[in-house]
Amino acid sequence: MIKTNLNLRDAKSDEETPIHLICRWNKERLVFNTKFSVIPENWNLENQRINTSKNIKNHQIYLKINIQLNQMIGKVNELFINFEFNNKRIPSKNEFGKILKNEYSRKTVELQKLNFLHFFSNFLSEMKTNLNPLSGKPYSLNTIKTYNQCLNSLTNYCKSKNYNLDFDDINVEFHNSYYTYLTNLNLFPNTIGKRIVIIKTIMNEAFERGLTNNTAYKSKRFTTPREEVSNIYLTIEELTDLCKLDFSQEKRFDIVRDLFLLGCYTGLRFSDFSKIQTEYIDEKEQIIELHTRKTNQIVTIPILPQTKEILAKYKVENQFVIPKCKSNQKFNQDLKIVAKKLECLHIEINKTTYIKGKKTQIQIPKWQLVTTHTARRSFASNMIKLGFSTQSIMQITGHKTESSFQKYVKITSKENAIKMREEFERLSNQ
Repeated sequence: MIKTNLNLRDAKSDEETPIHLICRWNKERLVFNTKFSVIPENWNLENQRINTSKNIKNHQIYLKINIQLNQMIGKVNELFINFEFNNKRIPSKNEFGKILKNEYSRKTVELQKLNFLHFFSNFLSEMKTNLNPLSGKPYSLNTIKTYNQCLNSLTNYCKSKNYNLDFDDINVEFHNSYYTYLTNLNLFPNTIGKRIVIIKTIMNEAFERGLTNNTAYKSKRFTTPREEVSNIYLTIEELTDLCKLDFSQEKRFDIVRDLFLLGCYTGLRFSDFSKIQTEYIDEKEQIIELHTRKTNQIVTIPILPQTKEILAKYKVENQFVIPKCKSNQKFNQDLKIVAKKLECLHIEINKTTYIKGKKTQIQIPKWQLVTTHTARRSFASNMIKLGFSTQSIMQITGHKTESSFQKYVKITSKENAIKMREEFERLSNQ
């Protein structure tokens, strides 16, 4: 397999110096001139690309060059694989050198017209190495994954329409067409809304970099659909029953159950409750204190009796050895097997789904809807039912706004009415 790197011919030069593509395979080393140049102070040695910050002169040109370099590396790999496949062997240095010269000839490589998808692809590459300018922190893997899904969706949309998507094409007509395309894929409104928000974000970035003057995406008709999702939570009674399940002969499911309950009694996300360490636990004060992985906030959580019981199970010589678990996806698969064993979770729940944009209600067993995030919703909902204030709970969950917190509270109108009646009777009897 071929390995490629990008280096400068003269990294100490004060003037522009050529960018070389270095190819290595089977002790062979081939240096190929990309015919692009850059001033060394604008070269990012770690990323092997040109810095494209807005304060750098010619940053728009450098942005286009980076895209061309990405495409060139992809093409070099493709040429190497094709030779190996067609000839049943790897090429010699001379053979592959001729192939590259033939592919790029002696002419200066011209910059391709930078369209919306090219810019989106390059922006996605920047996200993997740059900090989020709004938070000053690295982009999360989930955020990058969501942007990548949006890019793939747009690429498939363009293929279905047989056209390239340019900056000027991002208008209300495109919005309506893309919305219909996603609707026909039976995607939920919130998923569609997220993708449209990402498109607006990419267009904002392109506008600020001076790559387009198009502002049609700011129109009120360029809407981002959203809908309140009726996710479930587990009641205290259901959690108690879950605690009682015997998994002594099934260690894998025993761990999944325990970690899920840990999330239900701490309000932590999967990325946090699955990685609790000894140094986060203060046994004297009976609290857990840690930096959340998603938002990097410090949260302080009381160790409830149920939490204490679970932690004690994994305490070895004054160290809490919380078992390492699989990915979120695999954890959810096992979690559904665990939840299915609980008889009370076999009740039918109304679930909203979409078939070609038409809202449809279906009946589904509650256990099928249990996921890692059910734990966080269960904590928020149960604490509200127990009478704790919103502000008090938000300090533990790390929510900054009450509106974002309320999305986690899944108490039904009936439960709310009963809670209000009981609270009124309690106050009346004082």
